[in-house]
Amino acid sequence: MAMALLGLSGANASAAGSADQCRDILIYAAHNRYQSLQTGNIKSDLKTAMCNGTSSSDGSSSSIGAGLSVLGYGSGTFDKGKQNLKTAQSQICSSGESQLSNDQFDQVAKDVVDADSVAAWTKCIGSGGLVGSIERNGDIVIFHLQWIGLNSIDSTELVNTDIDGVNCQTIWPDGTHVGSLKLQKQCHGDAKKAITVTFQAKNDSLTLKSPGASDLSPTPPDNRTRREKCLDGMSDECVLYADDIRKDCDAKYSQATLAGASQWRICAQTTVNVSDYVNSLTAKDEACKNNISAMQCKTAEEFSLGRRKVLTGEGAMVSAPLGGAPFNPTPGFLPPH
Repeated sequence: MAMALLGLSGANASAAGSADQCRDILIYAAHNRYQSLQTGNIKSDLKTAMCNGTSSSDGSSSSIGAGLSVLGYGSGTFDKGKQNLKTAQSQICSSGESQLSNDQFDQVAKDVVDADSVAAWTKCIGSGGLVGSIERNGDIVIFHLQWIGLNSIDSTELVNTDIDGVNCQTIWPDGTHVGSLKLQKQCHGDAKKAITVTFQAKNDSLTLKSPGASDLSPTPPDNRTRREKCLDGMSDECVLYADDIRKDCDAKYSQATLAGASQWRICAQTTVNVSDYVNSLTAKDEACKNNISAMQCKTAEEFSLGRRKVLTGEGAMVSAPLGGAPFNPTPGFLPPH
């Protein structure tokens, strides 16, 4: 019985040690995702982020009543990750502890880090073998790699490594021994770029991925109207804007009568002004391309600005100046109906 208890105690200690090693995967992934969460006190930082609000990774201050917007759940659908976090909050934020427990951290981290890191953590916890993580701090990238006992095999040997997204062509050479002692290699990479590395060993293989900063910062929604986009120089939006105007004119005025046709032409004249503006944008791009002529470029820019003012009602119709500027000098008008 004593021997059995000793063996069980040893197994529990080994499992706990393995869980701690695997937890590093989530720790580094959470740090990479939220730079305000530091690896040294990440359990405390994460509780603060959930319960009190903190500064988001882009430096803006987030006041979060439920504590979720800093973790990417401030708005949008009530998805599974958000639901899991809200459930955890009722327990975590009401406790008197200053930081998350290991189990709480594991549960929360799985809902706020990328799916590839969760998959690597799951493999590490479930079966062991070749495990590792990517730790990022700005342009510094540190790869971690080790072997956690699998089928009584206590080590392995690398046979091939493929890497993309970081300036570190050979992390470890083929034939490198990988055991329970963690290997670490520092490389230089671009914080904006995603990283993918695949280690092929004699007994196992492992693929690690880390999204770049640009992937982790969602593009804010563009709430400009189609007209505003057009006036900002987006030619494709101008075409759609002109089509919207024409449809609106068709709906308001019947061209079956003389009065209706007259009103329709006045209404639809704006579409021609839009077309003039688009043509001036094209001419400006052509005149300014490769800086062939600074004078032609400046003239084309001023003319395009004039056409824009006509569209906004800030100026009168303008014609192109003399001097061979590469654009049509005649503004458009709708012909009599």
